[in-house]
Amino acid sequence: MRNSFIALCFFLSACSTPKDQFYLVILAGQSNAEGMGLIADLPDSTPIVLSNTWIYAPNRLADFSEIKTSGFWQRLKLGFGSGYSVSNKENHFSDKFGPEIGFAQEWERLHPGKKLALFKYAQGGSSIHKEAAADYGSWDETETKSNGNNQLDFFLANIDSMLIKRDLNGDGKEDEIIPTAILWMQGESDASFSEEIANSYESNLTRLMQIFRTHLNEPELRIVIGEISASSTWEYGTAREHASIVRQAQQNFVKKDKNAKLVLFTKEAKLTDGWHYRAEDYLLLGKRFAQNVD
Repeated sequence: MRNSFIALCFFLSACSTPKDQFYLVILAGQSNAEGMGLIADLPDSTPIVLSNTWIYAPNRLADFSEIKTSGFWQRLKLGFGSGYSVSNKENHFSDKFGPEIGFAQEWERLHPGKKLALFKYAQGGSSIHKEAAADYGSWDETETKSNGNNQLDFFLANIDSMLIKRDLNGDGKEDEIIPTAILWMQGESDASFSEEIANSYESNLTRLMQIFRTHLNEPELRIVIGEISASSTWEYGTAREHASIVRQAQQNFVKKDKNAKLVLFTKEAKLTDGWHYRAEDYLLLGKRFAQNVD
């Protein structure tokens, strides 16, 4: 009887082995979240050492397309910037990267030993307001109810698909995914269209972040907003005023939301084409995001 009891205890102990914990951080938005940093522009001495970070990066789809989920968990490396795609668990790496690299580097420094799970879905040029979307796509939830699928639909569908895949590190065991933060880098498109759309940005952003939190069942989830870029190239004429409205809306959002923070970054970064950052600035942007995630 004693031996049977010991065997039972051993069995129960083995079955209750703690799951590996992964802290889930979502990176979303438009092109500066997607990443336009050229890998070739990084100095050869730049250390890209990541030991505890995995990424899930599904394909981006055009508005009104059929919903098709994609992506799989894999170790983070360079090449998940604009132009990256995946098919049948085969990577098609880009020559670019985004804030994910700098974020992961700083996360691992600040949280040694804690495993990071990055989910990345960002569509260059996309807006929240559907009327500012042009051919790039929008995150407007009112559009999903009437005109078909858009970036919000694709994002949420891929979130659901990602959350089902619980063995992140491929060791054959189910892992625990802990929602930790949303990083949102977007707003230039909404600032480039009209004063009316720029004025709606605060309410649209607030509603969209609420949708994200509700979908993840995390009403208090940390949100970190990246301040949109300031440039004489795209901020001309009335667009300069519109951009100021959107930047003020971002500030208003974080003031009103106790679990939101704003990354002030644009005065330090330099833009390569009037819209997008240099390679070293994407590293810095990611680092600033990480410093605002508790």
